[in-house]
Amino acid sequence: MLKRVNLFALAIYGLVIFPKVLGHIEVAVVDFFERLKQGINPVPTILAETFRSLSSCRRKGEGRFIGCAQLLNIWILSHFWKVERTPFHMFSKTFAPLEAYLKKEWPKEVTEQRWVSVFQNLRAEDIAWRAP
Repeated sequence: MLKRVNLFALAIYGLVIFPKVLGHIEVAVVDFFERLKQGINPVPTILAETFRSLSSCRRKGEGRFIGCAQLLNIWILSHFWKVERTPFHMFSKTFAPLEAYLKKEWPKEVTEQRWVSVFQNLRAEDIAWRAP
């Protein structure tokens, strides 16, 4: 049973979080997954891969983002609007960002053009950096 769970987790990492070629998992992802079992923190690797892919798209002026768009969306929505106060529960060990994201009501009228405008007009003081 443990092998099935590990195989499923590897599939999630290889096909959802680090997608490269549809239906294939890279050797580097398998190595990364093995290190996860040794207790490393996966966040820096996921962020580095996301930034690498976004930088590549920006440098070329075109291209396809290679990463987990859903996780990137959750990160963007949770970091790009500065709030007066950060609720204390954000720093709790039991806080679940994905659950909070799913429960939150987001404005329906935000268009693609609005997102473009938001990103083009961002200033450092508009972003709230948080760490659990």
